[in-house]
Amino acid sequence: MVFNVSFLIEGWNIVCRRKKIVLFIFLAVFSSTAIFSQLQAPLYQASATVKLWWPREVGSFILRGNWGKGPDMSKELLFLRSPHFRQEVARRLGTFAGTEVPQGGEKAYTLPGALSFREVEGSNVMVISVTASDPEIAAELANLAARAYRDLKLKQRINSARERREFVQEQEALFKSKLDESEEKLKNFKERSGDVELERDRLKKELVKLEAGFAEISKEYSSGDNPVLKELRANIDSVRDKLSALDIEEMELKSLNRDYQYNRKKYEGWKEQAIAAKISEEDELPDLSIVDQAHVPTQPISPNKLLNSLVGALIGLMLGGFSAFILENLQTTLRSIEEVEQYTGLAVLSAIPYLAIKGPLKKSDKMSRMRQQLLTSYPAQSYIRESYRELLALIEHRALEKDKKSLLVSSVGPGEGKSITCANLGIVAAQAGFKALLVDCDLRRPILHSLFGLSREPGFVDYAEGNIKWQNALHDVDASDKLKIITSGGIPDNPAELLESQKLTALIEESGPDFDIVLFDGPPVLPIADASILGPKTNAVIIVYQTAQTAKEALKRAKEQLENVGASILGIVLNNTTPQTQSEPYYGYNKAHYNDTISRQGQTQVT
Repeated sequence: MVFNVSFLIEGWNIVCRRKKIVLFIFLAVFSSTAIFSQLQAPLYQASATVKLWWPREVGSFILRGNWGKGPDMSKELLFLRSPHFRQEVARRLGTFAGTEVPQGGEKAYTLPGALSFREVEGSNVMVISVTASDPEIAAELANLAARAYRDLKLKQRINSARERREFVQEQEALFKSKLDESEEKLKNFKERSGDVELERDRLKKELVKLEAGFAEISKEYSSGDNPVLKELRANIDSVRDKLSALDIEEMELKSLNRDYQYNRKKYEGWKEQAIAAKISEEDELPDLSIVDQAHVPTQPISPNKLLNSLVGALIGLMLGGFSAFILENLQTTLRSIEEVEQYTGLAVLSAIPYLAIKGPLKKSDKMSRMRQQLLTSYPAQSYIRESYRELLALIEHRALEKDKKSLLVSSVGPGEGKSITCANLGIVAAQAGFKALLVDCDLRRPILHSLFGLSREPGFVDYAEGNIKWQNALHDVDASDKLKIITSGGIPDNPAELLESQKLTALIEESGPDFDIVLFDGPPVLPIADASILGPKTNAVIIVYQTAQTAKEALKRAKEQLENVGASILGIVLNNTTPQTQSEPYYGYNKAHYNDTISRQGQTQVT
């Protein structure tokens, strides 16, 4: 993962630019959280721990050889959360408090604290917790709930054992009755029918004897009508009928025997279970114990003022930062050097700081304010002068050394400080030893003559109309003869036509040998076409852009408009910038240097 330092720096710059809204949201959220925490009533929590033992069922051990199943913790949680358990706790609490709690109804469920239950994972341990505003009530209620749980569990087991014993005894009595009934039927049958097996043996022997006698006599008498034979045959049939009757009685006897044996087996089984159930009921013990009693808590669990404050601070910072980024994305202007360069693809030549004016001046005295922004009003080592020296150094490197002397200083729109920038650039060039010429080509709203206290005529218009030579339009500014100015002259009816004339081209060519740098103060780019006419005629164009004021789309359109007419853009000068405009301090200068104050008693001559 690549650590993007530039992204962090940009984020920090956004936060710094929007520090007021970030600080406001942070303080609002943090203070609201702190006040809410202070107003909250403290809550205390006490916990009692109970352990459910493996239920040792004696009957289960006797019948199945084991002690039964272990406790089902999920069912225990359902029981603890049931209205029945809460009603029992409320009833006991009412008895403990000395007041009667009515059975049923919502009052029976009213508790002075919130009950909660938690199973300790992987064990048979249950934690019963109570949260209340009174620490003593929380501890007492937790212990009360634990005892109620223990007693109810024991009562459940006793009731379950009793119900099982009663059921088993009912079944024992039922099958005892059935056994006695089947035994009585068997006894009566035997008394009535005698010994069936002995009778059968006797009849079989008698039948054999009769059949043998019949066979012997049949040899002597061939006729079947012999009375002796008839009598023997009748006796044989009678014995056979008796044997058939005995078969039926034998089947009935077997059925009675089966009923007797079944009822006897069931009776003996239920009898054993009755004995086991009786033993289990008599030996019934609680299947849980209170491992740890609840103690009176000394510290509240809520509100956690420190945690709430930290969360409030974090949320406040996050919301403040988020709001700063939202506002930053909604803004239509550019605020930093990096933003301008990334958005336009042009180099930022210099960042001219915001010029604070000291001293009482009327708002209507606009020209006085503008004059105080000239470099002649600042100390020699002021940061504003250093900014323009930096700008001149870049121009010298990128233009003058390549014999590009004529430069157009323009802006996106009016009021961005292009004329002040052009004038100060001429002053700093003269101070650096360059022979500089300023030409006021903003023929619609000329201002250079007012800044330097010069007469507007004769000027460029007079030269362009062929009335004078350009040398006759030069105005001296100081005794050093390093800075010359051609003012605008009169206000023409057709400024665009004058700028398109060959006179301007001749001025650029003829002034080259006499001056080291020629600066044209041109009109803004977007409102009118004058700058688009001037741009291609000069060697390069410098765009003055006031950060946090002019829309970035307007800057982009101005750049495209100049490029479309073939103008060469040297770069952008940011005007009226703040410390946040640059990502890092420049050469150790701090914020104080941005606040160089304009003295109303500044020099009027170039120094």
